[in-house]
Parts: sequence; C-alpha cells; structure tokens
Amino acid sequence: MGMFDFLRKKDPVKDEIIQLVPNDKTNISTNLSQSLVPFFGNLLIPENIRQLLWFGDGKFQNYNPENDQKVLYESKLFRITFSFSFQKEPSLIYTGMPVDFKSSCNNVEKLGYYPSYEKLNPQQRFVYLKWLCDITKPVDIGYVFIFYYGLERHLISGKYSDAVNAILTLRQYHKHPSFLSYSANTLILSAILHKEKDTLIKVLDLIDDTSYCSSVVLLGKFLMQIDLTIDEIINISSAVGFTNKSYIKDYPDLFKKSLGSILTKEFGKNSFPIYQLKMQYPSQHIMSFANISLDQEVRSPVLPDLMHSPEFSSAINAILTKAHNEVKLSLAEMRKSGSAPEPKSADIDNTGSKPECPYCHNLLDKMPLSKKKCPQCKKEIIVRTDPVEKKKILLREDQLDEFEKKLQQIRCHKTIQRILNNLNIDATQFDQTKENLKMKIGGEPTEKDVALEIVDNIGYHYFKNLDMGLFRNTILYKGDIFKASVDFRNALITYLELCYIDLNGPNNCGSSKGYPELLKEYPPFNPKNSVNASLAPGILQYIQQINKELNFTKDQIKEIFYEHNLKVKKSRKLPLSIQDAWVILEPGLNF
Repeated sequence: MGMFDFLRKKDPVKDEIIQLVPNDKTNISTNLSQSLVPFFGNLLIPENIRQLLWFGDGKFQNYNPENDQKVLYESKLFRITFSFSFQKEPSLIYTGMPVDFKSSCNNVEKLGYYPSYEKLNPQQRFVYLKWLCDITKPVDIGYVFIFYYGLERHLISGKYSDAVNAILTLRQYHKHPSFLSYSANTLILSAILHKEKDTLIKVLDLIDDTSYCSSVVLLGKFLMQIDLTIDEIINISSAVGFTNKSYIKDYPDLFKKSLGSILTKEFGKNSFPIYQLKMQYPSQHIMSFANISLDQEVRSPVLPDLMHSPEFSSAINAILTKAHNEVKLSLAEMRKSGSAPEPKSADIDNTGSKPECPYCHNLLDKMPLSKKKCPQCKKEIIVRTDPVEKKKILLREDQLDEFEKKLQQIRCHKTIQRILNNLNIDATQFDQTKENLKMKIGGEPTEKDVALEIVDNIGYHYFKNLDMGLFRNTILYKGDIFKASVDFRNALITYLELCYIDLNGPNNCGSSKGYPELLKEYPPFNPKNSVNASLAPGILQYIQQINKELNFTKDQIKEIFYEHNLKVKKSRKLPLSIQDAWVILEPGLNF
C-alpha cells in the first residue's frame, strides 16, 4: 500500500478526494530505481527531493515552529540575524489534508499570490505532488515557488548543499523572471553567509548571463577575494557612471583586448582584484529571500552597496576610460593602414537588400553610422536602431516623431511586463482584470490602465493585510508605469507619495495582525525606525530627471507634495507630519 494508509470517506467522491494518514510500520523498499519513495499513493517522489520537503505531521515530520531559532551570520562588512515571523512555513506539507488524485492537471484553478501548500485546494495539491516527482517538468510558477520557499529555509539552517543543487536545477528548467531574480540573489547571499567560496564560484558560473554583476555579486567577490572579470567590468560600466560606451558597443572585441592588457599591466592578470580596494560605501535594502515566513528585515536585508562606493566607481571608471582612449588611438592607426574592423552598428542582414535612401530610394554603398545627407537627393537621412529587430534603420525627418512614439510605447510595454512578472501575474489574470475594467469604465482599457488596476488591487491587499513594506513597492511600480508612459506629472506625484511613505518607516506586519501587543511594539509604520524610514537615492534621482521635463520650481514641488500627501496621510493614517517629512526631503532635491 505504500507509506501511507488511506482513510476513505463514505460519500460519492470517496475515490477522488483522499486524506493521507501516515503509517509508521510501513517498510520502505530499498530497490526502487533512483531512490524513489512511494510517498503519496502511486506518486513516486525521488528521495533527494523528499528530504528537502518540510512536514508538519506524520512519519516524516521535521518542522516545529517552536524550534525556529534566530540564526546570526557575520562578516567583516555586515551581520544578519535570521528570524522567523508568525506566519507558517508556506511549503509545509500536512499529510492529513485531502488530495484529489482524479483531477486533471489542465483544468485546475490558477494559484494566487504568495501560495502555500496549506492554501491549495485538493486538485492543486495533486498537481504539486505530481510535479515533485519530476521538478524539471513545466508547471505554473506558483508551484515552483512553494517548493523553493522550503529550499530557502534549508539555505539558512538545513541541508544547505542539497538545497543549492535543487535551486540550480529549478533555474535550469523554470525561466520565470521573478524566480530567476530571487534565486540568483538568494544563492549568492547564502554562499556569502556560509563563507562557501566554491559554491559562490559555482553559482556565478551557472547563472545564465556570465556577465551578470550586481551589488550582491560585488559583495561576495570582495569578501571571498575573487576578481572581477572583464565581462563583469563592462557590464557595470553604466552603474559606475561610465557613459562614453561607443567603442564598447561598436568594437567589443577590441575594447576587451585593450581592457585585458591594461589590467595585466596593472595587476599582473586580466581581472580586477576588488578586494584590494579600501572603500567607503552606502547601504541599501536588497531583496534576497522570497519565503514569507521570514521577517521582512531578513527577506530584504540592509547590505553594503559597493557598486556606489566612490572609490570603486572611480577605480572602474579610470580603467574603462584608459581602455577607451587606447581603442581610439588603435583605430586611428588601423584606419590609416586600411585594417580597421567594421563597427557592430554597421552590421546589416546580408540576405536583405542594400540600404537605400528613405526619400529617393537611391541605393547607398553602406549603412551610415549616423545622420548624413543622401549623395543623390541631398536630403538628411536619420539613422536609428529598430527596437524589435535590433538593427539600423533609415528614416525621413518627418518619420522621426512617429518612430520616437513607437519606441516609447515599447519601453512602456517592457516596464509593465517587468512589473507584472515581479508580481507573478500571468496572461489569464491580466485578461480577467482587463475584462472587469472594461465593464467598469464602459470602454476598451489600455495596457497601462490594466497594469495600474492590477497594481492598485495588489496594493490594497497588502495595505489591508498590514504589509506596508510590500504596499510601498506597489506605489513604486505605479510611479515606474507613469514614468515609462511619459505621464510625467503623475509620475512626480507618485514618487513624492513614495518618499512620504518611506519616511514613515513602512513595515510588513501581516504576521502580527492577531497580536495587538506586538503591533504596539512593532507598528505598520514607524518613522523612528532608522532602517526603514529613509529616502531611496534612486527615487530622488527619478524626481530630478522628471522635473527636467516639467521644470517646476522647488516651491511648486512643495505645493504638490503638501496637497497630495495631505490626502495620503488621512487615508493611510501615517504618523509623520507633512511638514516634518518635507524638512527631511527638501535637501535631497537638488534643483
């Protein structure tokens, strides 16, 4: 019968809904291929997966909330104390919960936000358990996250190495952007915390983009004394303020060769020893864990932001500038001898026709690199890059406005897709929201309208649940949507609202809703919390960029801040006064 006896209910659905009860006397066969365990009915879950699951009851019970201990990790730059909230481990399996073994995986209700095994219906539990038999199979990303939540717990205080291998396997077969983003940061940070240099190197090698370099990667490389590669240096060029990237784009091989030569002369190797730098650095919250049973301060810890260290930025800028100047001199010599390579921006599809003037359609000898006059009709040809095809196109001057409009629409679409992916919104949920909004407004909503409606709905859910840290993220998403759609006034208003909310110290208190005394000690908003009550430098930069378009005076900004946030204070019951918030915000507005 396997490892569980089944208690069948005496009703018409007794063969469909099965309650699972453990039988401790059942013997496990040691001859099953690939160490498969007859776990639930006929579902054979590999032992390497089974040992990573968390159970709240039964033969395999390995979880007791009373055993959740604070775990302290320290390094020479920071320390994190891992503590757990009052929410249950979301991946926790209870064998007494019913599972519908007769359900069809194709007709099961979609998962909602922040799924957990306990919240699944019997049909969804079957889908999840069946998927655990082979985690490489395609499945709704919500099921992947349920398993992944438990793996994060192992990374903190459990089967660390096995969990790392399981997450790397999931990353190989499940390419959802939100999952890839969370898991990359989690794997890197956990390797730092465990001081596992070999694991960090392995993780960085297996991340799809070999040039991937974030603040967490820099932190790991600094602490583990691992050099930055040439690809990583180029990848972070914009982040450290290097803007003259024409040679990086047009002559990447030449630029890398020059960069490698400079590094070798300076350090004796074609890589950059970041750990030799003496740096001052700011700190920032970095979303690192997804498991909602962890405290928010742990999920998004405050970590050193080496990317914005003045010493680091200056050192990388100096190297990139030197490489740029060397490439410039090399190209000048090559052009004299006629051996200069063609720039990448001149690449065209050889299977297509030669480029032609968009006015007179005269064929050109080669694709122009920048604006030039047609040799035949003498009219100005505009050169742009097609955002979809990623190749040069030629435009008339009267086509430029339409092109810029389409380009802006594509950028807005990409921003919206990024936000929807972060919120785990699929096409079905988007379409349903669109239909509901269509009935509400009596017309056809735009993609922007639907995205804002989704973000507002999720924000309402977070606010109602007292998860104010997550709620503030939805305000940020709204500001990003307005900004990407060139709705600058609404973008400004939303970012000013975000600043006010941030200065009130938003905390995630959903797990404390039923504990009044705890809410008094740790309220949803706490302006005295020096960690959460702070202004994000990136948001201040957004406000300044937007105001270059709007050209408001500081007094006009102040008036907008007061007028809008008086409503916000009243509706959100925020403790910090508008006046006090403005006093803190004003020095950061440099215009």
